[in-house]
Amino acid sequence: MKCLLSSLLIVICVGCTSTERISKSSNQIQRDATASLDRFETIAASAPPPHSTTAVGGIEEQERIIAATQQIHTYLTGVEDKVPEWVYLLEYLAIGLISLLVLLILWYTGIGPLIRTIFGWIPRAKRRDAELAAAVLSDSDPAGVREYIAARRASDQEFDKAYEKARGT
Repeated sequence: MKCLLSSLLIVICVGCTSTERISKSSNQIQRDATASLDRFETIAASAPPPHSTTAVGGIEEQERIIAATQQIHTYLTGVEDKVPEWVYLLEYLAIGLISLLVLLILWYTGIGPLIRTIFGWIPRAKRRDAELAAAVLSDSDPAGVREYIAARRASDQEFDKAYEKARGT
């Protein structure tokens, strides 16, 4: 669960990809350059000659900046984001952990034994117990109820505790 939460935190913190961040920064630069260009054009139109000459230089600089940001957007189409290898490892670990948790939850809610029965898998201890029970009921085998109870107590600790409690010892 902690792994899942940390994975979610990483995804939230990382946010957008590098290409998206470059594009957003380029857009911001272009907006700022356009606003600056408008101010320089206003200054060039209304200021006296020494200031208007400086404003014309500022206009040229802002136009070059805007052109450069447009080139960034053109070049950005050829850029591919690369995901670090550790992110794939984290993803596989999270998938494995979630799968394990789902299996454990299914097993402990009682669906596990049902699935085990459907596939016909019977644990070795249960098979031995069933063979001993069949032998107790069989007239050809001298095994009795005492042997059956002793074998059950030896093979199953829970049964042993329950048996001791039932006998009052």
